[in-house]
Amino acid sequence: MKSLFTRFLLLLVSEVSFGRHLSIMQKSSFGQEAIEFHAQSGFSGHGRILALDGKESFPDTQSITYDRLVVTFWQAALAHHFSPKLGLRLDLNIASGKRKKYSKSFPRKIITDDWFVMEPKFQMVYMTNKKLEVLSGLILNYYSSMDRSSQTSSFNTQWRFDSVLLQQPFIGLVKRSSQFGGGFYYKFGTEKTRNVKKISDFTKEPYEFIVSDVIHLATSVGLFIEYKSQSLKMYGEFTTIEAGEGGQKDENGQAVFEEHSHVRVYVGVPIFLGNVKFGLNHKTISYADNLNVSLGTIPLTVGSISWAQDKNESLYFGCVYGIGNDGQSLPEFNARFTQKIYGIEGGVRYLL
Repeated sequence: MKSLFTRFLLLLVSEVSFGRHLSIMQKSSFGQEAIEFHAQSGFSGHGRILALDGKESFPDTQSITYDRLVVTFWQAALAHHFSPKLGLRLDLNIASGKRKKYSKSFPRKIITDDWFVMEPKFQMVYMTNKKLEVLSGLILNYYSSMDRSSQTSSFNTQWRFDSVLLQQPFIGLVKRSSQFGGGFYYKFGTEKTRNVKKISDFTKEPYEFIVSDVIHLATSVGLFIEYKSQSLKMYGEFTTIEAGEGGQKDENGQAVFEEHSHVRVYVGVPIFLGNVKFGLNHKTISYADNLNVSLGTIPLTVGSISWAQDKNESLYFGCVYGIGNDGQSLPEFNARFTQKIYGIEGGVRYLL
């Protein structure tokens, strides 16, 4: 029983602080941003608003818990070339979320929290004499302080998370030809621990205690390729995330999360009044064992379709849909986790 409680507490803290693997839900990836940084200076900005409808079903007790989240993504990027061989790209990625988790039947337990993450990225690009682009830079990951509340008919509980700032360096290479382009990148893993204060009025006298929450940005390695012609544009990316190297640990010192992969495929085709772009992102399972299954660790597939004014996406808008489904196979837990994602997106790009 102690083992089950310890793992439950670890998943509870991790779920609140990390959200639900946000990177697979974003429009662009590190590889896409690297391949887009070419010979022209310019500015771009885009946004994506998603509604996540999560559900946890427990067949043994016939109970259902809903976990719903509204997430907004905003990105602004500025690229400038100082010379034919040297350039700088600045990105600002902002994500925020508002979450509500509640049980369908009584006695009801309602959990709410709001969170905010900001990621400035500084990227230098140097082009060698053989037209090989060398990338290097730093991503600053700022997780703001956050309050989470849990309410029942008997007592209330508050979780207060401290803010934390992580620095994540990266390197990469890009090679281009007339129709093909591709490369790889390596993002170094890092982590920090922040305090989480729990305050509850479960007893006559309110009590509080402090636990630790580990923010872990795993080492990731990605390969990407792009093909362009007059009538077609295709992009593919495969990324391995070494989530098992750190982060939250169970009572045996084993990682709660496991190594997993992201796959991205985009296809753009011209139509009479512009271009249509189809996208498909997939994340594999990321839990270390069946006891760690949650909405944040199940496999997830996100698709999108958008219309753009031209191939450079000077102006575009579109819609997003995603789905995930997995379950547990344990004597203690046999929960089924399902998630659906609905969203809209839009943006602009201006090249000098």
